[in-house]
Amino acid sequence: MASDLSAETPPLAIKRVTMDSSAGDATAITLPTWCRKVTLTMRQSDGTDDTAKLAVTGTDGAAIGNDHFPIQSGGAFEWHISPGRSARRESEIIYVAAGTASAQCHIMMEG
Repeated sequence: MASDLSAETPPLAIKRVTMDSSAGDATAITLPTWCRKVTLTMRQSDGTDDTAKLAVTGTDGAAIGNDHFPIQSGGAFEWHISPGRSARRESEIIYVAAGTASAQCHIMMEG
């Protein structure tokens, strides 16, 4: 289930996105154009840590591809997005998959 966060307002936004109902399937997350740094971590619905996979290409609702970055259980991933992005450019889309079904991705976006 895709999640569009592009309407969030700067300079800081924190959101929780529920992942696909099948473990390992990608959820497309659209970041706002003002976002210059994104930090994400994964938790199961009961609050326990979960693993995650992050990709920059993929298909919402499909198995995440082989070209992904693994995020260990209890870990967080921080990504500094290129400052050369223009407001005219489309929003950045990332693809995130969880190790368990319907886990929750906690995302902090900074401008």
